[in-house]
Amino acid sequence: MALHDNSKPTSALVVPSLFTGQRKFGDLRYMDNGDFDRVYSEVFAVVHDAVKKQGFWAAGAFLLQVNNSGKVGLAFPANFAPLFKEKGALGKEIAAEYINHMLKFDACDFVVMVSEAFRSPANDGEPRPSQHPEREEVLMFNVMSKNMQAISICQLSRNSVTDALKIEEKAELTFVNDSTGIAKGLFIREAKVSPDRMKMH
Repeated sequence: MALHDNSKPTSALVVPSLFTGQRKFGDLRYMDNGDFDRVYSEVFAVVHDAVKKQGFWAAGAFLLQVNNSGKVGLAFPANFAPLFKEKGALGKEIAAEYINHMLKFDACDFVVMVSEAFRSPANDGEPRPSQHPEREEVLMFNVMSKNMQAISICQLSRNSVTDALKIEEKAELTFVNDSTGIAKGLFIREAKVSPDRMKMH
């Protein structure tokens, strides 16, 4: 999987034919914790290198198909930044529908949404995280299979001279279900999974 940068705008969200036909790698199966770990590690490495080169990250997602050993076989990057800029909140709703649509195809095992966000101390939502005096910039990795979801929140820092972003370290994945309450929003789904699926290897 290779991505030189994700800064080039796209005019529309493309449904790539790679994922609408028969699978090219591996069998259609239930994705387990190990699959999530491997996919997250591969995507993180790509994003880390892109941020190091570009100094920023434009919101987007990776559409992925894995082989039987859990490694990425097919990868297609989708840039959501132009959509978010043009449509605002509606653009995020469109992106969420796009993600759900892609995961209906047998050939698409994962969609990994990667976007910047602000994190602030819990305070019942006031003020908004982006306006909180103690806000922190983070990069969210939202790893979604057909029936499970895990999130990683990586701290970002900015160069005081160039304003370029840097990912401080790779954070661990946390699986989301309807009882964890770790996050809410357009890209958070209630995934009912058994307790053993909530443990990371």
